[in-house]
Order: sequence, then C-alpha cells, then structure tokens
Amino acid sequence: MTTPRPDDDDTVRLAAIPTIRKLYDSSELKSPPADKIRHNVEASLLDKISLYQGDITKLEVDAIVNAANKSLLGGGGVDGAIHQAAGPHLLEECRTLNGCNTGDAKITRGYGLPSRHVVHTVGPIYSPLEAEEKAQQLTSCYRTSLEIAVENNARHIAFPSISTGVYSYPIEDATRIALEEVRRFCDSEIGSKLERVIFVVWSNKDRSVYESLIPQYFPPVAAEQQQKDTTTTDPDLGNGESAPTPTEQEMRLFFNIFIAAFSSIGAFLFGYDSGIIASVITMERYLARFGNDPSIRGAVVSTFNGGCFFGAMGAGWANDKFGRKRTIPIGCLFAIWGCSMQAGASNVATLLIGRIIGGLAIGVLSMTVPLYNTEIAPPKIRGFLVGLTQQMIGFGFIVANWVGYGSQYINSDTSWRLPLGLQIAPAGLLFVGIQFLPFSPRWLLEVGRDEEAKKVVYQLHGEANKETAEEEYRQMHDTIKAEASIRSRRISDLWATRPMLRRTFVAVGVQVFCQFTGINVINYFGPQMYESLGVTGDKALLVQGIYGAVGPIANLFFITLILDRVGRKKPLMFGAASFVATFSILAAIVATNPPGDPNSSAAAQRAGIAMIFLTSIFFSVSFGPVSWVLASEVFPTNTRSIGTSVVTCANWAFNTLIGQVSPLAMTNVKWKFYMLFVSLNLVDFIIIALFFPETKGKTLEEMNAVFGDEIDTTRVSAEKSSSDEKGSIYAAP
Repeated sequence: MTTPRPDDDDTVRLAAIPTIRKLYDSSELKSPPADKIRHNVEASLLDKISLYQGDITKLEVDAIVNAANKSLLGGGGVDGAIHQAAGPHLLEECRTLNGCNTGDAKITRGYGLPSRHVVHTVGPIYSPLEAEEKAQQLTSCYRTSLEIAVENNARHIAFPSISTGVYSYPIEDATRIALEEVRRFCDSEIGSKLERVIFVVWSNKDRSVYESLIPQYFPPVAAEQQQKDTTTTDPDLGNGESAPTPTEQEMRLFFNIFIAAFSSIGAFLFGYDSGIIASVITMERYLARFGNDPSIRGAVVSTFNGGCFFGAMGAGWANDKFGRKRTIPIGCLFAIWGCSMQAGASNVATLLIGRIIGGLAIGVLSMTVPLYNTEIAPPKIRGFLVGLTQQMIGFGFIVANWVGYGSQYINSDTSWRLPLGLQIAPAGLLFVGIQFLPFSPRWLLEVGRDEEAKKVVYQLHGEANKETAEEEYRQMHDTIKAEASIRSRRISDLWATRPMLRRTFVAVGVQVFCQFTGINVINYFGPQMYESLGVTGDKALLVQGIYGAVGPIANLFFITLILDRVGRKKPLMFGAASFVATFSILAAIVATNPPGDPNSSAAAQRAGIAMIFLTSIFFSVSFGPVSWVLASEVFPTNTRSIGTSVVTCANWAFNTLIGQVSPLAMTNVKWKFYMLFVSLNLVDFIIIALFFPETKGKTLEEMNAVFGDEIDTTRVSAEKSSSDEKGSIYAAP
C-alpha cells in the first residue's frame, strides 16, 4: 500500500541536486592543499557524489538513510521527520523488523516519501572513552547502509550526518568517517552499481564542514598533479589534525561532573549515617546511656528508615511544586535539625525523634539527588553521573567508619555525640552551594519557564555544541509538552497503561531487589556480623572501617569505565548471582563455626570476612550504582518525580524492614538468616533476566520506544512545521 504524498510540489528531483563537479566549477568547493589529499583523483566520482543542504524527506531518490534508534519505532530529529512524512505504514513495517543493532542497517519501503526505500541504521552514542569502538560502529553504519541499498537495486542513496545530533558525535570526526567509507565503497566493484551518493546537511555549520573535507576524499582533477607529492590515506579516522580542540568539551564535562558530584553531598549524608550508626550503637559510652537491648538497636535503625520512607513520599510533591533544586535545601534543613537532636539526646525518646527527623532528610535527598542528576546529565554519561550517587554514599560510609573507629577512644559521651553531630557540616554546605547550581531544564519546561530551560541546556552543552544543545532542547521541549497535554499527575498514572506499569515494575523492582542483596545488613550491623565470626571489640570496628573503603573503590572503577559500556541489565544479573554465592558460603561458615566455639577455624573466619568484603565489591559493581540510575531514568518527565518518590518509598520500606528484623534474626536464627538472601537473589536473577529491558545510552525522551509506547507523529509534525530557519530537528541522532 502506498501512502499519498501531499507535498509533491516540494519534491526535489535528482537532477536538481548538484554533483561535486558542479560545486568545484562554481568554486563552492576548492582544491585542497597537496598534503591534505587522502585519495587518488578519480574523475568519474565527481559526478557520483553530491552535497545537498535541505530536507532529506523531500528527495526523490531510490533510498534515503534514516538515523534511527534501536527500536526502529521512531524518535526525534531525522528519525521522527521521516516517520511523519512516510505515514503510519512505515511504522507498521518497522514493527515487523524486531529492532536493529548499533552499526547495522535494515530496509523498508518509502510509503509517503518521494524515495522508494528507507534504509534504517543505528548510529553510536559518542563517548570519548570509547572513541575507537564508536568509530568502528559509525563506519559500519555507512558500509551496511550502502550494501543493503545495492542489494535492493537502489541506484542512488542519500545520507544524513549520522550520530551528530543528540548522540553527540563530533561533526568533523563523523564527516571524515562518512567520506572515507563512501570513498572506499565507491572504489570497490560493488560500488560501481551506485550512480549517486548524496550527503544531506541541514545547518550552515555542517555544510561548511563537508565543504572543507570533501575535497580531501574526492579531489578535483586539478589536484592530480599536487597529489603526486603526498600520501593518500590517513588510517586514524576521527583522530587527524583537523579534530576539534577538546578544551571546551573538557570544560563542559568537568562542569557536568561538578554539578552531579556537589549535589551528591546529599548521598554522602546517607552513606555517613548508615556507617556511623553501625559504629555508634556498639560504643561503650553509648551503651552505658541507652542500653544494649536488641529491640532498641533495631529501633534506632528502623525509625531512621521509617523517616526516610515518609521523606521520600513527601519529596515527590515538593519536587513538582518547588523543583528539584529547591527541594534539596528542604532536605538539608531536616538533616541539620535531626542531627542536632541526635547529638544532644539524653534519653531514648529524644534520640529516636532525632532519628526520624534525620530520616526525613535522607528520604528527601535520596529521592531528589538522583532525580536531579538524571535530568541534568547528557545521555552518553548519564550512567556515570547518576552513579556518583552510589559513589558518594560509599565515600560517606568510609568517612563514617573511620570517624567511628577513632571516636571510640574518647572517654566521654563525646565519643558518640561528635560522630552524630558532624553530619551538620555537609548538610550546611549543600544548603548553601545548591543555590548556585542550575535548575533542572525539564522541570523548568514543565512549569512553563521555557527560556530559562533553554539557557540551562546551552549552559550544560557549552559554546562548542550549540546545535546539539538546540536539538536536545527541542526534543525535550516537544516531548514534555506532549506528555503534559495528555497525562495528569496522579499516582495512578504509574500503572495506567502497560508501558507505564512495566516502567513502575522495573523501577520499584530494582530498588526492592537492592535491599534483598543484604548489603544493608552488613552496613548497619557489620560489627555484630564480625562477632559471629569471632572478631570482637575494636577489631570489629577496624574491620568495618577497612570494609567501608572496598566498595567505593570498586564503584568508582565501575561507573567510570564500565557502566555506560555494558549497560544496566548485565551488571544486575551478575550481582544477583554473586550474592547467591557469597551468602551461601557465609551461611556455611557461620553454621560450621559458631561464635564462642573453641574449635572454630581461623581460616574459616577469614573466609567469612572475605565473603562480606566480596559482597560489598559485587554490590558496588551492580545494584549499588545501577539501582539509582535505572530507577530514575525509566519514567517520562511528567511522572518522573512522583514515580521516583514511589520507588524511593519502596526502597526505604524494605530498608526499614531489614533494619528492624536483622538484629533479632542474627541473634535467634543465626546462619539461616543468610539463606534468606540466597533465595531472594536467586529469584531476583530470574526476574531481571526475563523482564528487565536495557536502557543504556537512551535519552530520557527515547525511553518511550524502550517500553513500547506509541510514537506521537502529530508531535513531530507540529515540531517540523514550527521549526525556524536552522531547523535543527533534522539533525540525525
């Protein structure tokens, strides 16, 4: 079935597209210096290659290339424009293709487009840490697109500039790869079947890049004499002398990291409290004042977690009402208040009230900080930036463990009052410093402050990436406005549709599974666990201090080098499988070497401690960072705040349960308690493997395709019709 084309008068015929021979004749392209020529002069290619500035959906050629996402179900930029122009039948055919991997290509009919075919290829999301791999993937995009076009008898093909939009591939590097691969293909035997290859650009900036580089790969006849004194090719695509200076990009990267790291002081407070309370409740001066009743120990932990639950619940409303930036100081004020009460407590009631208020603070911050970092972060490093939440939790845990270890030698109530009171300092710093950080641009768009949102997006991208910033802003603006027009802000929205129910299941599930790892049993009651392995007194606190340093080191390595490469799902499966192993071994050791048994094996004790340390390492390269990243990135903007609130409430509800039950269970059922975590993580592994999607590298606006939402082609149409002269919606992802 062919969809009618309403805009036939705007169709651009092949004859109207100038070849580069004509561009040389008109001096729009100039002969390159001799030392810049990369390939031999081939006169026939001057009539085979074209550069065209305009709308790729208007070209009457055999095939146009769509810079698609992996779902092939449409998106922003070129992808959305092609789907809108082709009509709904293109989406119907794309549904039958079962997606496409990065670097691969698939072909469909053109339907309402002037072109006979659409070649869909998935470009890489650029990362400077993986430049070589990304170059290979982008090269594959052009090669596979050319091959599949020829296989389907296409005589001409038009390419957009793949991956240079929101996927952030540097335009000069991407252009070099495109020209090199097309030149190689044209020089091959199969390349002779193509009559025309058209490079399509939209902006003046992109056109100027192509104009400067085309002569190096397709030099004019006049350059033949010059070429005799030069070499022909540069094997290091994307790394030549014309690569853009990295200074501006490095400064923007540093700025983004600084924002995420500073706001994550809120996560530091979470980690510090988790670590310090494990030390405080074992100190002699603390026990002399409050006693050693297991139910009181459990209450000190669980009342805090209960406060966290209600703090996270209220933070959802506060984030929508006041914004992410203004909600963080609310958490800081609660932290200062709660810490003051805990440090000054003279009885159990005052201590517990202080714990509840402190919990309210951490509930607000633990929900808001990952949300803020998610909405500030560029897609290609979002895993790293949101992963800083877990890094700062771990750093807070380290500081707390060593503060606790040192404070035990103070022979007064200061030994426990000082560690609890020290939390006031980072809370005060965050309260003051957050005032100087930008608002979330997505929240600004939600409340109608569009110009402010645009300024923030430009601020985050920098002067060197104006067009990328423009593309991201337009995609963000259009998606948020469309969502706001069709959806309410009720909690029932979280399960109103199958895709939303799946999002909620994944987000809540990953946080609940995070508690099932057993990591907080170690964090809260580590010294008690070491006692069950025969390590007592100050040695238990020393081991806890060393333990606290292991996880953050592993976490930093993971979020810096691995998370944005391997994605979210594989680390979660690895973590769940690892905890099955570590807790099985730990249970076996405690069962066969009970505390107080003179025949207990010292080697078994060391093995048990090793299992606890390995649990921390495995947590830090799986659920630790991934749970915060995944739970905060899966929701659409208009439900992200309330969704993250519900998710964080689930986290703290199970955290409270763990905190209350653990001391009693370790006292009464001993090693059998560890077998509970073996069973839970086995179930987690199966659920994650079967039901969790992969979200690595997706923009927040592209999650619709991941979870099966329908593409809104009217949205793309409206965006297209209202675009300005720059028309950056046509930048390929």
